[in-house]
Amino acid sequence: ARRFFYAFDYEHKGSLCLSDVHRAVTYAFLQDTVVPEPEEVDDVFDYIVRSRDPSLIYPSGRLTVSEFLRLLF
Repeated sequence: ARRFFYAFDYEHKGSLCLSDVHRAVTYAFLQDTVVPEPEEVDDVFDYIVRSRDPSLIYPSGRLTVSEFLRLLF
């Protein structure tokens, strides 16, 4: 899972921006007949960012490995 995550981390920041997440989700579902709509990915991305613990430091507008896995699954 980590290798998959880092394969889409084009900026080598250890986190994924929304466009990276869209590319990763599209690739992950390449062989499936049902692919999440971009709007669904946007909604889950936004939900994860909004539900973060405000006392912790996160990369702004980007997902960490564990957050990305939550979105993917």
